[in-house]
Amino acid sequence: PDHHLQRGRVLRERPPPNMKAQTSPWLDRFAEPSQQELLEALPAETRVLTNLFEQGIDRLPDVASVVEWQGMPWRWVLSYDAPQADSDRGIAYLVPDPAATRVAVPIAVEHVPRLLGPRSARTLREGVTHSSVVGDVAWTEWVLATKVLTERLCKMIAVTLDEATSSAVTVSATKRPAVAGGSKRSAARKPSRSRS
Repeated sequence: PDHHLQRGRVLRERPPPNMKAQTSPWLDRFAEPSQQELLEALPAETRVLTNLFEQGIDRLPDVASVVEWQGMPWRWVLSYDAPQADSDRGIAYLVPDPAATRVAVPIAVEHVPRLLGPRSARTLREGVTHSSVVGDVAWTEWVLATKVLTERLCKMIAVTLDEATSSAVTVSATKRPAVAGGSKRSAARKPSRSRS
């Protein structure tokens, strides 16, 4: 039995002191994990979806991923960056929470109507409807739950990248020459998160 009776109370046996509690590397703010460590700590069914997501992102030109600490509630994330988007933020973020792995996509508010028309999937529209708007950016987020949603997110990220790239080209074509000491970019940044 896994318990003992003592003075009318049930006492559970404790694990041996040398037995280390298994925790996800996603939780440990002070030990930077690798991308592989973050993904391997996810449940098997979630890893199928993250692999599918990674394959979709790999099809995009010049997109690279980096592990970043984003504070609470995201913690360690995989940030997907594309230099052609000319932005201080990533084009997407994978939040490898073992309980509910999520994908966040920052979308310029001006691009939302073109990306999500009335024929868009309901799950995508709901993600935008429930987004947090910071400046001119809607910070959307979805739990990776199905293959269909994962594929739709990859397609939406590809369209978002195209929109951001065409906006960057248009802006750079109409920009005046930079003034010495002036700011190079004025893109909206990620929502502020505590760095604790």
